[in-house]
Amino acid sequence: MKALPRRAPPLDPRRSAIGPALGALAEAQTFHLQGVGRLARAERAAAKQRAQQDAPAYLTAETARLHAVRERMASEAEQWWQALLANDEDTVCEAVNTAFSDNPAAGRAFR
Repeated sequence: MKALPRRAPPLDPRRSAIGPALGALAEAQTFHLQGVGRLARAERAAAKQRAQQDAPAYLTAETARLHAVRERMASEAEQWWQALLANDEDTVCEAVNTAFSDNPAAGRAFR
């Protein structure tokens, strides 16, 4: 039997998409301006000042959270890929059934 060449896992083109969120200040302002009347100029100015102070910390925390989520997902994808390469029966059957889910015939493993 001919050995197949080893394949690399598919790459996510959005991999480097995590970066500074341009709307962090806008989100902070929306949060701090909740409940402040439109004509309350002093309160609005103070809320906007608090938003400017809080936006960098929010951005740092959100960026860290998104990086952690991305790392967890990449780790899970790597585990799935290794199981697929190892020809794990459950993983392969799941992949085949997903790929052919629009086909009325169910996939199954043969030994």
